[in-house]
Amino acid sequence: MKKYTFFRWSCALATLLLGMTLPTACGDDDPPSPPTEVARIAYYVKGVVTDLEGQPLQGIDMKVMEDFQNQFGYQLLSSPVQTNEAGEYQTEVVNDATIHDGLVLVAEDPKGIYLPDTLDLTGLQRVQVNIGDDFRDQGRWELTGNVRLRTK
Repeated sequence: MKKYTFFRWSCALATLLLGMTLPTACGDDDPPSPPTEVARIAYYVKGVVTDLEGQPLQGIDMKVMEDFQNQFGYQLLSSPVQTNEAGEYQTEVVNDATIHDGLVLVAEDPKGIYLPDTLDLTGLQRVQVNIGDDFRDQGRWELTGNVRLRTK
């Protein structure tokens, strides 16, 4: 008789404990699952390229690239644009999920007089120039990246 009573009490305790944990594990309080669509932003980089003395450099190729940490090399994200006579440039608009580590601005002199330089986009000043329509469209951003090149 005592074994039967102990068994009943242990079953009752197990039922009580399971009844307390199951509603919280399967209840409506679970956080919502993340959206299946990825938010996108559009950005471009603008700035001025000069030499070390502060003189503007014309004809320098500027482009946005993604660095895969030497696993796959660089991937071009925007076609090269050249600086004007005042050394100013503005890259094409890049559409991406985020401005993340590995995105760089590359400055190269096609004449070979100046050494190339690379700027990390995550460290550049950002200004939102256009508000997006919804979650999927996070608007357009302007990044400013001024570059000073050294001669070879």
